[in-house]
Amino acid sequence: MSLLCCGNTSDGQLGLGGIDEENVKSLTFVESTKNFLKIRQIACGRHHSVMLLEDGSVFSCGNNDFYQLGHDGIKRKPRLIDSFVGIHVVSVACGDAHCVALTNDGHLFSWGSNTYGQLGVERMNALAKARYPLIQEINLANIVQIACGSNHSLALESTDGVLHAWGLNDHGQLGIGTRESFIRPTTVNKLMGIPICQLAAGASHSLVLTPSGTVFGWGKNSFGQIGQNEQRDILYPSLVKLLRTQKVIRLACGEDFSVAITATGGLFTFGAGTYGQLGHGNQNSELFPKQVMELMGSVVLDVACGRCHTMAITENKLYAFGLNTSGQLGVPSVKHSTSTPLPVPIEKQPRKVFAGADFSFVLCSERNGDNDGDDSKAITVPSFPVKHLSLSFVRHLINEEPKHLYDFVETVMTSLCCLNGSFLQSGNDRFGVTERHSCINMDEAMETFLLLSDYCTAHPNIESMMVRSVEVSLIPSLKSSLIDIEFARVYLILPWCHIFSLSKYYRNIVVPFTLCLSDQTATTWEFLESWWSSLPVRHLNRILKVFKQVACFFIDNLMNERGQNTNSLPITAIKSALEVLSHLNKVNVKVRKIPVSSFYIDDLEKKINLRDDFLQTMNEDRQCSNRFLFCHYPFILNAVAKSILFQVNVAVEMVIAQVREYFFISVSRNSIIEDTFKHLIVATPYDLKRPLKVQFVGEDADDLGGLKKEFFMLIFQELFNPKYGMFVEYEESRYTWFAHYNFEEPHTYEYIGILCGMTIYNNVIAALPFPLALYKKLLNEPVTLEDLKELSPTEGRCLEEMLDYDDDDFESVFCVNFQISLPCLDKVETVELKPGGANISVTKANRQEYVDLYVDYKLNQMVLHQFEAFKKGFNRVVAGCIIPMFQPLELMECIIGNQQYDWVEFEKSTQYRGEYWRQDPTIVLFWEVFHEMSLEQKKKFLLFVTGSDRVPFQGMDQIKMIIQPCFGGEQYYPVAHTCFNLIDLPKYKSKEILAKKLLEAIEHNQGFTVV
Repeated sequence: MSLLCCGNTSDGQLGLGGIDEENVKSLTFVESTKNFLKIRQIACGRHHSVMLLEDGSVFSCGNNDFYQLGHDGIKRKPRLIDSFVGIHVVSVACGDAHCVALTNDGHLFSWGSNTYGQLGVERMNALAKARYPLIQEINLANIVQIACGSNHSLALESTDGVLHAWGLNDHGQLGIGTRESFIRPTTVNKLMGIPICQLAAGASHSLVLTPSGTVFGWGKNSFGQIGQNEQRDILYPSLVKLLRTQKVIRLACGEDFSVAITATGGLFTFGAGTYGQLGHGNQNSELFPKQVMELMGSVVLDVACGRCHTMAITENKLYAFGLNTSGQLGVPSVKHSTSTPLPVPIEKQPRKVFAGADFSFVLCSERNGDNDGDDSKAITVPSFPVKHLSLSFVRHLINEEPKHLYDFVETVMTSLCCLNGSFLQSGNDRFGVTERHSCINMDEAMETFLLLSDYCTAHPNIESMMVRSVEVSLIPSLKSSLIDIEFARVYLILPWCHIFSLSKYYRNIVVPFTLCLSDQTATTWEFLESWWSSLPVRHLNRILKVFKQVACFFIDNLMNERGQNTNSLPITAIKSALEVLSHLNKVNVKVRKIPVSSFYIDDLEKKINLRDDFLQTMNEDRQCSNRFLFCHYPFILNAVAKSILFQVNVAVEMVIAQVREYFFISVSRNSIIEDTFKHLIVATPYDLKRPLKVQFVGEDADDLGGLKKEFFMLIFQELFNPKYGMFVEYEESRYTWFAHYNFEEPHTYEYIGILCGMTIYNNVIAALPFPLALYKKLLNEPVTLEDLKELSPTEGRCLEEMLDYDDDDFESVFCVNFQISLPCLDKVETVELKPGGANISVTKANRQEYVDLYVDYKLNQMVLHQFEAFKKGFNRVVAGCIIPMFQPLELMECIIGNQQYDWVEFEKSTQYRGEYWRQDPTIVLFWEVFHEMSLEQKKKFLLFVTGSDRVPFQGMDQIKMIIQPCFGGEQYYPVAHTCFNLIDLPKYKSKEILAKKLLEAIEHNQGFTVV
C-alpha cells in the first residue's frame, strides 16, 4: 500500500516535509510514510492530519497552534505521538483543531483546542489547550465509535448503544434540544433505543446511521445538510425520510453538506452546493438527498468529504468534485471548482480515501491486483458495533464460554438499543424499515429465547438476572418518546422471552410492558399491525398466547381483587391486554391466519356479569365512552357468551315493544315463497325478532321446533333454485353470488335478507352457500382479491399472476384493457372499469389499479342494488349494538354453522326415548360403531340426522340428537327425522349388522332427509 496526497499543505498537513509549494495540484506520494506499517485510517482537521496504523500507533503532522498534533516535534512530516506508546488505538477523529482517539479497551483520549469544551475534559479551562492526550475523566468506558465536527465530538457506547455528545452547540449539533454547549459528554436522549452503527459530523451538524440504513441528522441546516424541508437549525435528531429505503451503508460530512453511500453503490448528496461539491452538475444547494447521476452505473466503494469538496472511489477509478483552489481534487485541469464528478489521474488502484478541509489523501495499491489482503473492491455492510443478541453468538457462549454468558445477556437485556439491534436479517433484508418490513429475523429471535429458556432451567440465576434487567432498566426506558419506528421493534422481540409466559412475572414485568405497548400512538400501531400481518402464524400465536394469558390470569383473580376502585391493577391489566389483543384481532381479520376461536376466553360468562356488562354497553353514551366493559372487546366472546347477549338483546327489545311471544306464519308447501313474503310485508321489526312458529296449510302439527326448521330448509332450497335466476352458482367453488342480470324487484332480496337474519334469532342452521365476502360486506368490511379467489378461484389466480408477473413483456402477455366481460343470459356484456377503460391498456405500472377496480366491480358495483336490498332486510332483524360484535367468520358460522366437531360432547348431549337408555346394549353398540367411523362418515351421519353436516355456532351440545327404538327387525334401516334431530334405530343385536345398516343409510342419504 502507498499513500498519495494533494491539496493545501501550508502547515505541513500532507506530511511531505519542507517543500516550497503551499498547494499540491496532483496526487503525490507521501515519501515519509513509505516505511509505515499498513495505514488503517487518516483523520483530518482544518490544517492537521492524524494517521493511525494497524498496530495501533498514531502519527500526526500539520498545524500545531493548539497542540493538536499531541507532540512538540516537527510538524511537516508525520511523527509518532509518544503518549500512545504501549496503548493500542483503534480509531481517531479530528475537528478543526482538536483530536479524539479510541483505544481497543473502549477508552477515549483527547487533545488540542478546548475552546468550546470539545475535549470533554471538565477540569481544563475552557480556553486552555491540551498539550498531551488526556484520558476522559468522566465515565465513558466501553466506547466503540467516535466522530468530530469542527468544535464538537460524538461517542457511541458498545454496552448500551448510548450516544454521547459534547462541545460547541450553537446550532444544536449536540442533538439535546437546546443551544447550550457542554464541556462534558451528555447523552443524546432522543436516540435512546435506536441502534446506531455509524457516526458522522460536519462543521456544525451531525448524522448517525442504523444497521437497517435509517439516517438521523441534527444541527445546522442552513443549506439542507440535515435533509429536512426547513432551512433552520434542527435541535433534535430527525429522520432523513428520503434515505429510508435507499439501503444506506456509509455516511460522510463536509462543512455544510452530507453524503451517503448505498448498498448498491449509489451516491447521494445534499446540503451546500456552492462549489459543486454535491456533484449534480450545478452549484445549487439541495434540501433533500439526491443521487449523483454522473456516477450511476458505477459502484461507489468509499467517499470522503473536505470542507467544500468530495472524493469518491469506484471499482477502478477515483472521482473528485467541488472546490479545487488548493488542488484538493487532484485534477490540475480544474482551476477553481467542478460540479461534475471528474476522474482523478492516478496510476495505482485507489483503496481508501480521506479528506481534510482543503486537502485529500488516497491509500492505493498496485493495479496488478496485489492489495495486501485488502478487500476494498467489494461493498462492505457495516456491522452493528453495539452488543446484541444473535442465535450463533448465544449458542457459542453457552457451549464455549458459559462464564461470559451472564454478563453479556445482562448487558443486552438492560438496553433497549441492544435489543432493537438484535436478530437483524441478513443481506438486503436488513435494510429499509417500513410498514411492511421490520428487518428482524423473528425465527432467530424465537430460537434464541427458546435456547436461553432451556439454559435457565439449569441456571436459575440467569433467569433472575433477566427479570431484574427487564424490570429495572428496560421497561422504564420504554416510556421514552418514540423518535422512530425502529424503537418499536422491541415489541416484536421481547414477547418471545420465556419470562413473559410465566405468571409469577406478570405484575412486575408483563403488565408494565403491556401498558407501554397499549399506549402507543396510532402511527406506531399502524406499523406494528403491518409487521404482525406479515408474520408466520407461529409468531402471531405467541403474541396471542402472552397477552391472552395475562387477561385470563387477572380475570380469574378479578372477583377477589376487584373493589370499588376501577383503576385497580386487575382492571388495568385486563384492559391493556385486551387493547393489545384488539389490534392483533384487527390484523387477523385481514390475514385470517389464526382461528377466530383462539381469541375466545372460555367461561367468561361464569366469571363476570356479562348481562350487566352488555346492558351498560347498550346504555352507553359519549360521556361514558372511556369506561371499561368486556363487550367493547367482542372478539373474546365465544358462542355461549354471544348467545347470552342475543338473549338479553331480544328480551330488551321485546320489553320495549311489549309484543306477544311468537311470530306466527301460515304457508302452503306449494306456494311457500309467495305466502312467506305476504307475512313479511306486514311484519314489524319486533315481529321478525320473535321466535317463529310455522303452520303448514292443511296440516295439524304443532310447531315445537321441527316445522320451523323444515320451513327454513324448504324456502332456502326454493329461493336458490336456478329457475328464479336471482343467484349464480360458481361451479369451481360451489359458492353462490348475486346474479348481476336479475330482473326481480329489490324487495325480493330484502325479504331474503330478512329470512337470513331470522335464522339467527331462531337458532336454525341455514344452508346458505354464500362466501365469506357476503358477511364482510354485511359488517361494512372491505372485500379483497382473496375474497374473489374464494368465490372464483381461477379468476382470482389470474389476477394474482398479473400482479406477480415481472418480465418486461407484460402487455403482450396479458393484452387486457380496463374493462370486464360478463355473461348475461345468452350473450356476453362488456363493461368499462373506469371512464374510457376500453382504450386504456393494463400495464405493469397500473395493474394494481386494474385489479382493485376488477374486484370492486365483481363483488360490489355489479351487485350493488341486489346486495343493498339484502342488507336492508338483514338489518331489519339483527341491526343495533349486537351485530358489530361479530367478525365476518363468526357471523357466517352463526348462520350456516361451523366444523368444530366435538363428538364426545355430541354423545353426552344425546337423549333417549322409549326402552333406550345410555347403557342399553343396542345403544352401546351404536356408539362403538359411531366412534369407529371416519370423520367424513361422521359428517355424513350428522347430515343424515340434522339435515346439515355443520355444527351450531353455540357448540355441539346444541344439537341434542334423540334416539328412539323402532320395531320390525334387524332387516330395517335406521330412519332420520331431520326436523327433530330424531333417529329411529332398530334394536340390532350384532355390531356388524348395525354398522352395515347405518353406513348404508347415511351413504344413500341425499340432501335433506325429512320424514
